[in-house]
Amino acid sequence: MTTRYTDPEWVQIIQESQESLSDDKTIYQAPMIGSPEFARYIDHTMVNLDAKKEHIDILCAEARIHGFRSVCVRHHSVSRAVKNLRGTNIIVGCVIGFHEGTQTMTEKVALVLSFLSFRFTPLGVFFFYPPSLFSFLSSHIKRPYSLIPASEATQAVKDGALELDMVLNYPLLYTGEFSACYTDVAAVRATAPPPTQLRVILETPQLTQYEIIAACRIAAHSRADMLCTGTGVAPTEEGVERAGNVDVGSACPEDNVRLMRDVVRGTGIQVKASGSDVKSLGDAVRLIEAGATRLGTSHGVEMMEEARARVQGITHAAGMRMTREMAGRDGGGNLESVEEGGWLETPSPEGTRTPVRQYFSPFPSRDQRAQKSWGNI
Repeated sequence: MTTRYTDPEWVQIIQESQESLSDDKTIYQAPMIGSPEFARYIDHTMVNLDAKKEHIDILCAEARIHGFRSVCVRHHSVSRAVKNLRGTNIIVGCVIGFHEGTQTMTEKVALVLSFLSFRFTPLGVFFFYPPSLFSFLSSHIKRPYSLIPASEATQAVKDGALELDMVLNYPLLYTGEFSACYTDVAAVRATAPPPTQLRVILETPQLTQYEIIAACRIAAHSRADMLCTGTGVAPTEEGVERAGNVDVGSACPEDNVRLMRDVVRGTGIQVKASGSDVKSLGDAVRLIEAGATRLGTSHGVEMMEEARARVQGITHAAGMRMTREMAGRDGGGNLESVEEGGWLETPSPEGTRTPVRQYFSPFPSRDQRAQKSWGNI
């Protein structure tokens, strides 16, 4: 089985994508910060090499408390995360080829097989997939498929990750080896077909605009489900020049999200902002407004706490204002002077367009009633 296109053909595909780019600056509406809908954007992430079992337990507990979409861990932590989240609607994802993306295809395929269910183990592949898959793998990997560690194959039976975050072998883009890059992604996709979700991490801080477009096209042709901006490990490399292609790698994550979304428009592929791009509540809102549909971050708890603190502060301020007005009335005061409940909007997190929108009531809250503070503020 040969690769889908030759390198010159890939160059033509990439150039066509470059020429068809739009100047779309759509501002997408983010959900209200701190809401359950906002929490469902977040993939709660822990991919530290030194993560211990108790750290994974805490990660999963936080995901349950805040209602995050998923947790994302390294392959050796998948089974523990699955057990922790059993009975919830929170799914488990796993990073593949993290963080450099330069592992051999065999190593990436082995990691995939180490946590998928039985039909994706070596024995399962034998029963469920045609011999063409073996010929494809044997023609492209550097060591025999049969040498996948038995321990990982055994682990595959009990593990249950539903999403894979695969780091693209982006150094291949530097030298124009687009066919090899495609083969790398396609092998993982063949090993883990739908309904397993395959998300390809591009590492945009290391890429020029041309290379980002190339990576998006390769991932799309490999039938990936989602594109991710970065791992959060690689530094931003601005003013990149390679192979005669001079352009400035954008240090603005929102611009990269818009570019990625533009390149794959009409394909159904979504964009996930991840890594160092997502460190604060303001980052999260800006990236959603730029078109990201998922956020991969280890700062999800801080974001939710900040969001809820903002909302609670606004509600408390509104209640204080109305309470003072009521407390200033005499016994026969005019009830018409009391404000009615309604929607209160205040400025959004800095640099974003999504306001904090929260319903407030003219009546004392349960906490105020418990403290018997109504009318005495």
